Formats: sequence, C-alpha cells, structure tokens
Amino acid sequence: MSEMEIVEDSTSNVVSNIPSSSGLSISVHPLVLLNISDHYTRTKLQNPEVIENGRMYGALLASQTGREVDIVNTFELPLSHADNNTTVLDKSFLTYKLDQRNAHLHLYLIKQVFPQLDFMGWYSIGSVPTEADLQLHEQFLKVNESSLFLQMNPILSNREFPIDIYESIIDIHQGRSVFVKSTYKTETEEAERIAVDHVAKPSSTSTTDTTSLGSTCKYYSF
Repeated sequence: MSEMEIVEDSTSNVVSNIPSSSGLSISVHPLVLLNISDHYTRTKLQNPEVIENGRMYGALLASQTGREVDIVNTFELPLSHADNNTTVLDKSFLTYKLDQRNAHLHLYLIKQVFPQLDFMGWYSIGSVPTEADLQLHEQFLKVNESSLFLQMNPILSNREFPIDIYESIIDIHQGRSVFVKSTYKTETEEAERIAVDHVAKPSSTSTTDTTSLGSTCKYYSF
C-alpha cells in the first residue's frame, strides 16, 4: 500500500463524508486568519520543528446567537505532550484566559467590544484532520461540547480562504467521534477591511516567503 493510500485511509476514519446536519451558520472574520497566519509565521521562524510536526494550536473566540456562530478572534495555546507522544490540552491555561475577571489586557479589551464572545473551538495547521487532531478535539469538547475545529493549510495557494472548519459527530458504525466538514462564510466589517488592506500592503522589509502575513492577506476576497 502506498503512502498516499495510507493517508487517505486514515483520513476516512477521522472525517465522515456525510454533510453536517447541525444547521449552524458559521461566519469567519479576517482577524482570525490574520492571527493564525501571524502565529504560523512567527513559529516557523523561531521553532521550525514545531511547524514540521504540525503542533501549532490556538483557541477560537466567537459569539453565538441561536444557530449563528460568528468567529471573531483567536489566542494562542501552549500544549504539552504525554510520554506516548499524544498532545494534552492545558485546561487550566485555557480557563485562565477565558476568565474575564483576570486582568489580561488583550482578552479584557475583546470582552469590552464583544461582551458575548466566548470559547468556540480551536485551530491548527495541516491539509486534512488526523487521528491526533481528533483525540485533541475530544479534549476541547469537555470545555465546550459544541467545539469547532478550524484547520489552516499554510501552503495552499489556489483558494481565496485557505481554511476548513469541522464539527464532530458520533459515528455509530465506528462507535466514536468523527469530524464532518462545515460550510462557512466570511464576514468583514469596514474597520476590518481597512486594517487588512493596510497589513496587506507590500513593504521594503517584507519577505518573499509565500506564508508571510502579507501574502496570506491576498487570499481574502472583499
């Protein structure tokens, strides 16, 4: 069996081909991709082995009204690794960040502007979800049983928005959770449009790396 066949078989056990039936209407704001792109670029420069192993994670902050989910912002998450090489969610850190009584300026300001903002899932990088992603997702489900998984493909260049969003369901045949791909739309307010246009402008110090923040901004369609 070829390596490609092995990957496809592994993915089929993790991602179901049935459409999502949750009825969620998911919107993603530009700041989300900007934050993830910045996280990726910094990590690739400072700790390239982390990127090579696909171990870059963060939390999604969103507001939800009924079945409408508006993903607005993110923050980075440190995760530890057990002896069996599985990734372990630092739940105490996540709880601390989400506690608006803490004087963490970044989240405090977010809460002032978006008082309904809360934890709605997590993000990472890659082309398709893996078994490790599913195991980690199950840990996030203990924090929010409706957690979403946003996966960004940093080397994808043929799409305007290089992300996929997944929900999870129980597969009765496998007797466990699996991912199902969700549809989403981009939501851009005027202030965000101006900010993205500013960041996307080329500068004399910009890198030619296709994963740079400016290059990533070109994926947006306004």
